[in-house]
Order: sequence, then structure tokens, then C-alpha cells
Amino acid sequence: MSNNGELERLNFFPGFFTTADDWTAEQKYHLRKWKLHNRSFHTPGIADGLEVTPHPDGGLNVLVTAGVALDKEGNLIYLPKNTKVSLEPPSNVKRVAYVLIEFDEILDDYVANIQDPDYSGHTRMAERSALQATEAGPTGKKVELARITLEANALTVNPQDIDRSHVDYAGSIGVAPPRLPAELQTRISSLMRATRENFAKVAVRFPSPSVGDVRTAALQLQLAVAILQPAQLRGLLQAIANVQLDVQHELAQAYPPLVFQPEFRAYQDAVAGLLEALRAGREPDVLLNHVEQVSLAALQLAEVTLQPPVADAGPDQTVLTLEPEIEVTLDASGSRAADGHQIVRYIWENVSARRPLVESADPVVKVTLPLGVHLLRLVVEDNTKLRSEPDTVVITVAPSQIAGHSINPNEGRRGATFEAVIFGVNLHYVSAIKVYAGPEEDTRVKVTIQSGATSEQLPVLVAVGAHAALGPRTFELVTPYSRPVVTFTVVAHEAPVILGIEPAAVAPSPIHPIPVRIEGEALEQARKVTFLLDDVEDASIHAIIRRANAEYMDVDLTISANAPFGRRRFSVTTPAGTTESPPNVTLTVLPGYLSGAIVALTVLTALIHIFLNFPNPLFILNGLGYLALLAGLYAPSRWLFTGLRPILRWVLVFYALVTIVAWLAMGDRSGLAYVTKAVEALLVLLLVVESRRR
Repeated sequence: MSNNGELERLNFFPGFFTTADDWTAEQKYHLRKWKLHNRSFHTPGIADGLEVTPHPDGGLNVLVTAGVALDKEGNLIYLPKNTKVSLEPPSNVKRVAYVLIEFDEILDDYVANIQDPDYSGHTRMAERSALQATEAGPTGKKVELARITLEANALTVNPQDIDRSHVDYAGSIGVAPPRLPAELQTRISSLMRATRENFAKVAVRFPSPSVGDVRTAALQLQLAVAILQPAQLRGLLQAIANVQLDVQHELAQAYPPLVFQPEFRAYQDAVAGLLEALRAGREPDVLLNHVEQVSLAALQLAEVTLQPPVADAGPDQTVLTLEPEIEVTLDASGSRAADGHQIVRYIWENVSARRPLVESADPVVKVTLPLGVHLLRLVVEDNTKLRSEPDTVVITVAPSQIAGHSINPNEGRRGATFEAVIFGVNLHYVSAIKVYAGPEEDTRVKVTIQSGATSEQLPVLVAVGAHAALGPRTFELVTPYSRPVVTFTVVAHEAPVILGIEPAAVAPSPIHPIPVRIEGEALEQARKVTFLLDDVEDASIHAIIRRANAEYMDVDLTISANAPFGRRRFSVTTPAGTTESPPNVTLTVLPGYLSGAIVALTVLTALIHIFLNFPNPLFILNGLGYLALLAGLYAPSRWLFTGLRPILRWVLVFYALVTIVAWLAMGDRSGLAYVTKAVEALLVLLLVVESRRR
């Protein structure tokens, strides 16, 4: 053999003496040239056979069929028979195991020369294949046969666990690989299109994650069918079958009633047939027949309509008891299942108590319920594990008697708010009270439940509106079980009583209100205070009620500057009516500044005339005339018709002017006389001003 790496072979000639080294060199020449040929004209991978399937013995074992492979160094790996390969023991984590095959050679058939040991040795070099399952990927010259995905704590290998999509297949370099026949390509394309359409319908009816994976894998196979090699077709169909098996498992878990349908069993059988055909290495036409069966089974599965049973919890019930609880019969015999099915479970739940109640195979059951209103929900399940929509029933467990006997007090005034007590039996169940006037609810009378209720007494707060109609009322006691009633009567307000007013005399004040307090009884509902002048409303006094209670009311008075002075009675108006003050309770309006000045000037000039020339009758009569006109002008109304006052005012003006003119004609010109005339002139001016204001 050349040291520079060139190929050399033996050259024989007569007399050539050969040794073991010569024959070894000859073998190495042929092996090297053979490997060089394989590396140059072929790609490494599986050439034939070497399928990987779960071993019939089960467990963590696989079966590798006989076959041939080519490694990266050009070694031809030959597995003469089906061989069992064991995986590593179970693990508590998910893992991937690689099934690998490797070329190996060992010396064999040893011959020993006892007399001359140097002439001993192996007569054969055995070429063998080494199989192994390891979690380390393919390295060096090892050829991958399959990848096996094992779930945590897995004890067996299932067909869907085996993945051969990563397997390389041996081929010729520079020569187009063999393709699928055109007719087979057309059939595959049609089948994959139908598979995508049918599994799309499954996805609409029964959504699951792997349904989309089936459609994706079918689309990939449809797009790659023109460049597929026959060996690759088998691997892709294996991958699709594995995902279709995943769909079966997901549907069984997500839709348990579906497992009992014949369409699901047909799909299950079709997938199992496809996997078995792949394990058996059937021809492509046979495999495609199974693919078509799976597609048609998926279409039938998508058309399945699950008909759940119908629950009937029975009519609402009201049961009476003297005990804290009672046994109640629940009857669900009205529930029904679809044709061919039967109800096997009746599941009752107490929705009010938020807990399960009872589960039974019998439609009629007895349960114990305490006092109260119970909302029960029923769900029934048939023999295909289909469950119904819930149906509800209301069971009212009520005391045998709830009654209201009376209310104290049993009547109330309009506008009053007071506490009362209702007497009866089992009144602690009352949650609200409604008030009715005849058949209509009365919102002007309100009754509020107070704390401290017992079985026999129910404290309440009654508020009677000021405008509530007079007459009887029905108080309806609202309980979860019944509506007992008691009667009540709305009466009129108590008429107010006027006892006094303070202050009793005030001066006119047109700008600043004058506060007064009216004392009496039943004044809390006062709406208006009216002051009377000669039994007619006095418009010169305006009253505003500021505060009122039963014993007194505070009022602000605005009194005109021209208000006639003198005593006035007044009235108080409440919803019960109008009450006038007694004769001895009056308000006196004192003279204002203008009236006071007129009175003072008139009295002054009258006294001067009476006593100036006493006992001169003319001057005495003149003074008395002033006093008489003054009395007529400001005397109380009951003494004089009030319609004469404007006339008397002008008469007084004329009287003063006549007196002044008479003085000018014949009176003396003393200082007192001038003062008197000045007083009379001022009096005339004030009278004219007062007349204009009035």
C-alpha cells in the first residue's frame, strides 16, 4: 500500500511468495475502493426495511425489521433479521429516545496453533450491525431509524409515539430519485383535499387542537406530492395517522358522550386500520384506501348531533310545618331522554345554600329542608354521559301560621310620624310592610320596621303624609311565605289652639322683619298666618313662618309704614283648618312716624286754641273741632266706618286752612300765634303727604 494515500492492489507473478500481510492489504484495497464508491455515488440513510414499530411483547420495547442502510463512511450496514430493541427504564419526565444502527466488525473464528503460537489467529472478520436506543442523538457514523417520544412515567410504546419524519433514505447522487406515479399523485392530492375539508367540518362541530394539525399535515402532503419518493410517502402518512389518533383521544376527553356514538367508533376503527396497515408495510394503494376510510369517518363524525336529555324538576311546592325542618319529596319523573337513551343519574343542587343536595338513580327522592325558600336545580345524565340543561324548582318551607292581630296605636293624624307596635304570631319573618288604601298601594303612608322584632311583637315607625287621604288602611306584612294584614286608620289633623303672641305691640317696619312668637297647641302643621283688620285680611302686614312645632311658631312680620295703628286679631291655617285668635289675643300696631307726627301736631294746635283765650267759646270750639276730626281719622274701625277716613283727612286739611285764613283776617300777631300757624301749616303738609301715600 502506498504511503501517499494512492490505491494499490497486488500484482501476481510466477514464483511470487505471498504472506498474511499481502492478503490483508488486498482486502483493505477492495474495502477502501468499495467505501469510496458508496460515498461518491450514494447518500447515506436507509436503503431498505429497518421499520420501527412497537414490539408485540409490549413494554418499553420496539421491533426493528430486517433491512439495509448506508452510513456516512460508505459502510453497508446489514440487519439480517427482525430485532428487538429495549428502551431505557421509565422516567418521571418526558423524554425522546433515538433508535440508531451502526456498522461494526469484529475478528471471528479463532484458530490456535499449540506447537507454534505465532501461527495462531482469527480466520474471519465478521461484519455486524449494532442497534441501540439512547437519549443522545445520532453522532459519527450512526444512522437514525426513528425518534420515540415518551411521556412521563410511560410504561409502553404506542404507535403514535414513533416519529420517522427525520429519517434519511439512501439514494443515488446525480441521479433523479424515483417519484410517485402520476395516477398515485392525483389520488393522493384528491384524498388530502377531502381530508382537509372533512376535518374542517369536525373542527366546527367538535373543536380540538389536533384537528388543525391534521389539516396542516394534509396540506403539506398535497403540496409536496410531486416531489415525494415512495419511501417518504410512508413516513408522511404515518405522521398524519399519528395526529388523527391524537384527534380521537382529544375528542374522547373533551366530549365523553361522543364515545358512545357509532360514528365515533367507526372513526376509531378507521384510524386503527390505517396504523395497522402502516405497521404491516402495505402497498401505497392499500394505505390510501385506509386514508380514505378515515376521511369519510371524519365526515360522518362531523354530522353527529348529540341530543342531551331534558330535566324536569317538577312544579313549585309550598309545605307548612311546625318544626324547624321537614322532609320534602322531589319528583323528577317528568324528565326524558332522547330515543334509544335512558336517564341514569338525577343530580340535585340547593342553589340557595350553594351546595350539592342529593344524587340518585331514582327520579323520586326525599330530602330534608329547613324553614325558608329553597331554589333547587336539577341536572339529569343519560347512559351516554350527556347532561341536560338545568331545570329549577322553588320549595317554600313555611311556618304553619304567620298572623298579624293588631297595631297600637291603630290610627294616626295626617302629617304625623310616630312609633307603633304590631302584635301577632311569627312576626320575625316579616321583611317589609306595604300599605294599601283599598286595592291600590298608598305611598303617602310609610311603615318602616325597627329593630327588636320578636315572634309576637314587631316595632315599626309610621309616617303619615300631610296630604294622605282620610280613612282606613291595610298594612300588608311581607314574609317569604304569606302576606298577613293589620288595619290602620288615618285621621284628620288636630285643630290648632292660639294662646298668645309675643310681643303684643309692634311699630311699622317695612324694611326689617319683626320676629314674633305665637304660642298655642298643635301648631306644628301651620301653613299660613293672616292678620285681620275689621275681620278683613290686613294687606299692610305680611307674615312668614320661620319655624313651627306643636307648642309655638316663630313668625317674621313686615309691616307697612302706612299700616293703621291699633289692635288686630289673626288666624293660623293648618291642614286641619283655620283657627282665629281669641279676642284677648291681639297684635297692636303702634303709630308710625308720619301718623305720630300728625297726632302730635293736631293735639298741640287743639290745646293752644282751647287754652289760649279760655274761656272764649270760639277758640274752645276750634280746639274741640281739631280733636274730633283727629279721633275720626285714627279711631278704631269698629267706632267709625273706615270709608269716611279719606274724607275726614281732607276735612281736617280744609279745617286747618280755614283756621289759618281766619287768623290772617282778624287774629293778633303775637309770637305764640305765629308758632300756632306754623304748626297748622306743617299739619296740612303732613296730611297731604299721608293722603298721597295711602
